[in-house]
Amino acid sequence: MTMVITGGTGLIGREVARQLVDRGEEVVLFDIVPREKMWVDIKENVTFVQGDLANWMSVLNVVKEYQPSSIFHLGARRGISCNKKQRAPRHDGSIRVGAHKTGMMQKKGSLKPTPWKRVIPRDGGSMA
Repeated sequence: MTMVITGGTGLIGREVARQLVDRGEEVVLFDIVPREKMWVDIKENVTFVQGDLANWMSVLNVVKEYQPSSIFHLGARRGISCNKKQRAPRHDGSIRVGAHKTGMMQKKGSLKPTPWKRVIPRDGGSMA
């Protein structure tokens, strides 16, 4: 099965990728910054696709080309803002995964059907 990891070259994305490679999964790292030095140990076992979550077409192209069974949504746009009341970082990405068990993804207020079985957001919950 193919797994796509948004934010795949970031700290958490790299570790998730290593674990999936160890399990024998096909892994696609989707990130805006390559950071190749940080994942050189698994470079031969993963596919890297440079893209930006703010560019919806680049996300759709990865999904269309690799047809993942699962997506680990760990990416965020640069320039994380802070929620003043909670003093916690807030994701400011253009893709927001809806809390649905219907295989839907929300983008700017509209639900679109998706071909994958589940999306795993960075809070660890499963959307399928």
